[in-house]
Amino acid sequence: MKNKSYIGISFIVLIFGIWAVPKIIAKFQKSDLVEIGPVPAFKLTNQDNKTISNADYLGKVLW
Repeated sequence: MKNKSYIGISFIVLIFGIWAVPKIIAKFQKSDLVEIGPVPAFKLTNQDNKTISNADYLGKVLW
């Protein structure tokens, strides 16, 4: 009798995996980041009294 319950539980886990895994993979493949456009030029002074501009962040994602 124990053997049949293991087979039943395994079958339920298999069906759940077939149903859930594609949904989980699809969720991680979606990108919530939206590309808005170029950042306008700016110059700021940080706490160390150094000037920071948009040129310091070329090629990096700003958020």
